[in-house]
Amino acid sequence: MADSFQIMKFEWTNAQYVQFLNAVDASGTNPNAVYNTNMDSNPRGGISFTSGASDGSKYAAKTNMGEKPVNFVSWFDAARVANLAPEWSGVGQYGDGRLYGELDLLAALATLRTSRMEPSGTA
Repeated sequence: MADSFQIMKFEWTNAQYVQFLNAVDASGTNPNAVYNTNMDSNPRGGISFTSGASDGSKYAAKTNMGEKPVNFVSWFDAARVANLAPEWSGVGQYGDGRLYGELDLLAALATLRTSRMEPSGTA
């Protein structure tokens, strides 16, 4: 059986990631660790965080960095962005803190690992 996947034609920009951050973390508390402080403190980072800004605008692209590719994003962050991108207008949270539409990657990997390890046929 062939596996399929989709990939973006272009890299995520700082401006796009700022939209994501302000949508999923409007209060700036970063409960899902989708913002890396290196985005602000490192010269290669293109996103600043302002705790005193109003909710929904805590994150901003740095001057002349909006159209540059975002740095300091983990594989899990990238998967979360890709999974939530179509749903930004209705982002909310489950009772356990997971975002609506968030792929439970650890459970998916565990299921995949188990299904590939189990022998086929009858016991």
